[in-house]
Amino acid sequence: MASDSHTLLPVLHKETVFSDWQSDAKAYLRGKEVFVYCTATFDAAKHEEVKKDKCAGILWSMLSPDVRSLVRQHEDDPKALWAALPSIFAPKQAGQRFNAYKNLTSIRLKEGEGLLSLVGRVSEAVRFLKSSRPDSFTLDKADEELHAVVLLMALPDSEPAYATLKAPFEQSHDALKVAAIEQAFTSWSAFRAAGNAGDSGQSNPLSGAAMITSANPPSAALEAASGPSQPCQSVILTNVLFVPALSHNLISTTYLSVHHDYTVLMKENYILFKRNGEV
Repeated sequence: MASDSHTLLPVLHKETVFSDWQSDAKAYLRGKEVFVYCTATFDAAKHEEVKKDKCAGILWSMLSPDVRSLVRQHEDDPKALWAALPSIFAPKQAGQRFNAYKNLTSIRLKEGEGLLSLVGRVSEAVRFLKSSRPDSFTLDKADEELHAVVLLMALPDSEPAYATLKAPFEQSHDALKVAAIEQAFTSWSAFRAAGNAGDSGQSNPLSGAAMITSANPPSAALEAASGPSQPCQSVILTNVLFVPALSHNLISTTYLSVHHDYTVLMKENYILFKRNGEV
């Protein structure tokens, strides 16, 4: 960010490293003696309101136009604005922590780099990891996530199949659970074993964790919703795929459209199949 936080206005863009901007913004606002209005509540005395308004103006000027559109509802409230920014640019989510772990453990001494520079990069990576943890984070949760992260990082990114398996966990908003990852690994191994045995039509992986199968059940019945003027009967579809983990059947609407001239419309709880002008 800025080389001198007291003289250069640090501006937050969408591509800015948020933790760097946050540090510079604190320094700038403290230099103007108004940062306290970003974190504390004050009485509505006139002189306090003037300073609060000044703080809001300075903080707003630190945001680029594309960022302002995300927090416009807090334009006049510096405390609410300051609190909203981390939830957008530094969310305390599992996927964020996975990236932080990955970044931390991938640090290596660069060619020609001094040891003090290495120390600084490691410290920054650790600070980023800590900032991605919620206030309720415990040592037990840290141990659980570290276990989960090692399992995921052990899979090579260069292998597309493993990248697909890892993706749902790397982007997760929920806590990383070892049990969920082990279950995904078990399902994946079962799929690979079935493929090696020549039973490729039996099952396929779905979203890294769930499994789909065409063996049970082989067909599905759709209960038709009767219209006001004409009766409708149930529609039996064969050769569908069943997802045990979701308790749902998968219907290939693309197949129906390409090979049987159906127009398929999905809305809320209804699926409309239209062919030759009839639903």
